Amino acid sequence: GKSFVALNLASSVAATGKRVVLVEFDLINPTLGKKLELEFESGLTDYLLNKKEVADICMPVEQVENLSLVPAGQPLESSSDLLTQHKLDQLFNYLSSNYDLVIVDSAPIGLISDAFAISEYCDATIFVVRQDTSPKSMIKKLKKESTLARLKNTSVVYNGTKTRNSYLKEYYSAQ
Repeated sequence: GKSFVALNLASSVAATGKRVVLVEFDLINPTLGKKLELEFESGLTDYLLNKKEVADICMPVEQVENLSLVPAGQPLESSSDLLTQHKLDQLFNYLSSNYDLVIVDSAPIGLISDAFAISEYCDATIFVVRQDTSPKSMIKKLKKESTLARLKNTSVVYNGTKTRNSYLKEYYSAQ
């Protein structure tokens, strides 16, 4: 759900003529490169490991004009120790000076702390919640622990919702 929403948001904004970069920050279970059917030799992990420069890991997405992808690179078991302030400063400074919009697809919040490590570079946070899948207890826990207060401009996208109104079901099935 979250990668799907991030990719569609990035593609929609790119379609308006804005230069957009989508950063695959889910370093443990990356999926964007596969969804876009892109072949890549390097990615964000190579930059974090000092093997590549930021400019070398920004790949144009041929299917969508004005859209680039920073793929995650090779999956890592633990990425938290790679997320140094200096490397993140360089990364986001480069991206924000070369693109109109930077969209980050991070690991699921609550499972991995990487989302919090990059939150200071984000102007907004979108939680993608899947009906009947995302545990309500996790959302309540985030709210109770004031985790949400540390993030800027939080919003929620409900994904995978079911239509309850029979009129709407008939309308959408006729489309």
